Amino acid sequence: MLAAPGLVWAQGGLFFTNFKTRDGANNLPAVNTPVYVGYVTSATKAQGATYDIGVFIGAAADLGPGTAQTTAGAVGTVVATGTGATQGQVGGANVTKTFLTTVAGAGYLASGGNVTFPGAAVGTAVSVQLRAWSANLGSDWTTALAAWQTHPGDSAYVMGVSAPVSITLGDISLPKVPRLGNDGISDAAFSTTAPIGAFAMVTYAPEPSVLALAGLGLVGAFMVRRRK
Repeated sequence: MLAAPGLVWAQGGLFFTNFKTRDGANNLPAVNTPVYVGYVTSATKAQGATYDIGVFIGAAADLGPGTAQTTAGAVGTVVATGTGATQGQVGGANVTKTFLTTVAGAGYLASGGNVTFPGAAVGTAVSVQLRAWSANLGSDWTTALAAWQTHPGDSAYVMGVSAPVSITLGDISLPKVPRLGNDGISDAAFSTTAPIGAFAMVTYAPEPSVLALAGLGLVGAFMVRRRK
């Protein structure tokens, strides 16, 4: 489809990070939302290349409610099972980042940067979500989600997602690029904040209905054997 004369369609984007100080000159928010392992506020945070993280946009059904567990022993059935979410990209390639390797930097991306979302124009209001997972589950979210579900209760294989938040995508060629924030700054003329929250990566726990079906299957197999 051709753009109307005088109009240039540009992919919308944002600055992908989970830690940044406030930019008062451009009215951009500070963000400080570390990624935990097990439950939020636990002593363990994501560290180094052991874990991956990406930023996604999509419909509510694709993003899920988030995994903001606040108590020890939290598990999840996850997370985000829809297939329609779009990952932030640079140069047409999905951007997956790792975490800082230092103890003080644990929980935070090793580096931030601008990303765009194919099919979403500048000025588009979207729901956005951070997703993190154990690197040993796979290099992309879809592969990792499937693998995670084969390791119930195994703390070596964890994943989690932030609660979806709303933001208006901007033009990454400009100084004022929208970013996820959680310090309350907002700009009525140009939406730059989303109250992103901390979240935890958790082990997989099958839904009770799945466990019940598995139990029925075992009972059925036992009865067949008895009849034989």
